[in-house]
Amino acid sequence: MTDSDQQSKNTKPIAIIDDDLSYSRATERLLKVFGYNVVCFPSAVDFLAHQDHPEYQCLLTDMHMPQMTGYDFLQKIRADGNKTPFIFITAHKMSESQLTLAQGFIPKPYEAEKLIKAIETICQ
Repeated sequence: MTDSDQQSKNTKPIAIIDDDLSYSRATERLLKVFGYNVVCFPSAVDFLAHQDHPEYQCLLTDMHMPQMTGYDFLQKIRADGNKTPFIFITAHKMSESQLTLAQGFIPKPYEAEKLIKAIETICQ
């Protein structure tokens, strides 16, 4: 990986939105090893409450969370005009209609290589 590749990965953070702290921390560590800047939120409501959002490379979110599901979160940000690439990371099956708004789906437990490949593909 060249220095310019490393810098390009760090220009915008990736947001992880997941109520499962162990998955958030593991995913954060993995992405940092690959040179990504990462910001974690314990829920979609917490993400939305932060008014000082930077631009994100992509949003990684769980589907089933308290207060607001990942799908409801995706619908909300799309309705607000946010076009940030979106990847669901969930242990639950998703319907075709749920997948149409997102750019990716990674099942839990995920394979690190598949997650990194999905991010690299979607965030080009």
